[in-house]
Order: sequence, then C-alpha cells, then structure tokens
Amino acid sequence: MTIQPISDSIGSIGSIGSVGGGTQGSSDPVASFADTLKGALEEVNKLEQTGDEQARLLAEGKAKDLHQVMLSLEESKTAVQLLVQTRNKVLEAYQEIIKTQV
Repeated sequence: MTIQPISDSIGSIGSIGSVGGGTQGSSDPVASFADTLKGALEEVNKLEQTGDEQARLLAEGKAKDLHQVMLSLEESKTAVQLLVQTRNKVLEAYQEIIKTQV
C-alpha cells in the first residue's frame, strides 16, 4: 500500500481556487471565470463519481483496499463541502452588491 503525500492534494485544490486560470489581462474575464467555475464543477463531479464507484465496489466485495475506498469517499465529501461553501460565499457577495445603493 502506498501513501500519497498530502501536498499532491493541496496542489489540486489550489488550482481550483485560482480565478482566471492564469489568463490575467485577457479581454474577456467573464469567460475565464465561467471556464474556471465549469472546470471546478467537473472536478467535483469526477471526485463524486470516483467515490460512488469505490463504494459500489466495496458493497460488491470487489474492493481490494478499504483504506483507499475511505480516502476516496472523504475526498469526495470534502470537495462537495468546499463547493457548497464557495456557493454560499458567492451568494453572500451577490446579495451585498444588490443591497448597495448607487
């Protein structure tokens, strides 16, 4: 059994949070934000599908490593929680902008 360093996971989380995707100075920042958001959603979806697949294999008795199954499920859970908290912060910011008087 191999244990992956936590720094590998932190690097992938950091890439989710980089708004603009490294295209600073681009003429269309809305599209780059939309692309970044879409990419983050696709990554969360992929993690969720991987966790579901691992859980299915465990239920069928085909999983070889319980530790890896649990890690996959926790990674999926954490990604969904991050997504929900990000959504909440975006909605809070939007509501503050709406309340602003011109």
